Amino acid sequence: MKNLAAETKFDNDLVVDWYRTQVEPGQLQALNQRSDTKGFGQAGGFLGLMMVTGAVAIYVQQRMSWLLLIPVLLLHGTICAFMSNAEHELVHGRVFRHPGLNGAFLNLFGFLRWFPYDYYWASHTEHHCALLQPAPAARCHQV
Repeated sequence: MKNLAAETKFDNDLVVDWYRTQVEPGQLQALNQRSDTKGFGQAGGFLGLMMVTGAVAIYVQQRMSWLLLIPVLLLHGTICAFMSNAEHELVHGRVFRHPGLNGAFLNLFGFLRWFPYDYYWASHTEHHCALLQPAPAARCHQV
């Protein structure tokens, strides 16, 4: 039987020499400060934008031309596509100061995407393993 943990599709890829921007430790620490207030502003603002564009799409669909609906749906869909970015930051616990708020919004965004956060976490863990570990020398735990 083939050992799946010993081989991934990334094994034969080129090794990327990533550029790392030099940031002073104090500045990096300041940039990484978690805040419940800012978290509510960011997550709430994003949810509000989704609701507004969704409501506009419904309004246009019911009362206006379907030709106008196409760009409105394109705008709404583009905004909704960025929900995975919100999940990314929440799964790393970088948004809210209190972990329970990260979890609550992670569950909410997972529900809205119809993609539970534990599935996202599992695939994201594999993504970090493939990007951060030299292949094939080191392997992460297969999720």
